[in-house]
Amino acid sequence: MPGGILRRPFFDPTWPNSMNYGAVGLILGIWMDDASVAGFNDMAKCVVDEYGNFCPLNKTEYGKAACVNGVLTQGENIADNGGEKYSLLKYCKRKPHFPHLGIRAAFRAYRNSISLNGPDPRLPDEQFQGFSHDQLFFLSFARVWCRKLGSTSSLLTKLLTDPHSPAPYRVLGTLQNFPAFKEAFNCPKSPYAPDKHCNVWVSELDTCKFMHSCGKRVRIWESPVVQSSAPGLTHAIS
Repeated sequence: MPGGILRRPFFDPTWPNSMNYGAVGLILGIWMDDASVAGFNDMAKCVVDEYGNFCPLNKTEYGKAACVNGVLTQGENIADNGGEKYSLLKYCKRKPHFPHLGIRAAFRAYRNSISLNGPDPRLPDEQFQGFSHDQLFFLSFARVWCRKLGSTSSLLTKLLTDPHSPAPYRVLGTLQNFPAFKEAFNCPKSPYAPDKHCNVWVSELDTCKFMHSCGKRVRIWESPVVQSSAPGLTHAIS
């Protein structure tokens, strides 16, 4: 990881763990290689359909080009969602060869850091007093992608050529697929946390395997059924 990224809005040594894990923790897991993606065909199909329904431009005017290209962006979308099997905690004595991380891995690493080191202190600013640290984790994650979309022509070019989804949909797509977000903000009926979503987390890692000592570990587990936002499309993950 380049040292230049260890600055705001990704990292600050004065921030609590919740905010650092929510921002730079995701960046650590943004990439997946082709071999990893190949093992998740069912899950990838669901993600392709889901993100293909995000349309930042007018479909009447631009047709299919108005929407995110789910096929083009699937690798990055799955990586954002944390769709690999492994997570890496900062407490490892040595770095295991598990490079694929995502928001689930970052969240689990953050929660396990609390188990080992105790809870983060409350932030002193009044505007943050009303947020739990789980909520700050997700706010920190979303802030990383906070930016203007640019002109219509530049957005259209991005939709046609960029393997990354536009920034707002990297946030919306990732969070709507992660039940911990729904639980943190207590928003079960929110359009940002729909009941039908893609499950892109299919495995748990024994984090004790890489840690000198273990407290109570957090398990972020969901039913291994992938639900697409497209009607009638459901994929089971074995």
